[in-house]
Amino acid sequence: MAKNLIYKLLCLLITFLLIGMFNAFFVSGLISITCNPSSGGSGTTVTVPVRVQNSPYMEAWGLDLFYDTNVFTLQDVIRGTLTQDWGAFGFNDNPPGEVLIGAARFAGTPIQAGSSGTIAIATLTVTCGGCSDGDTSGIFKVL
Repeated sequence: MAKNLIYKLLCLLITFLLIGMFNAFFVSGLISITCNPSSGGSGTTVTVPVRVQNSPYMEAWGLDLFYDTNVFTLQDVIRGTLTQDWGAFGFNDNPPGEVLIGAARFAGTPIQAGSSGTIAIATLTVTCGGCSDGDTSGIFKVL
């Protein structure tokens, strides 16, 4: 890497595609994402935890997470603290840039009403070879 490119990662809370029990969050809870780190050059690994706060009782959920394929490459999506022992958890990044993430509790502990924690953690890598210093991009949750 000849020059140090800096890419500001704007974690924009736009919307979520919510299915199943997630509809209840509009009434009783909060869903948020953050990026760590919030800026970095090519090769930087970014974690994006999906957090719930004051959740309703849940045994299943699903969401879409969108990212800019000109800037990021998805590496993995893993279970969060509230879904560690659930029987089913998965994701699909096809087409690239749109990650469908979902989980169902066929085994394990349901998420109790009022719970807070992570339900999933996405890991992306900054791969923006054609960008310039100061370029920005976002990671979006879409409704």
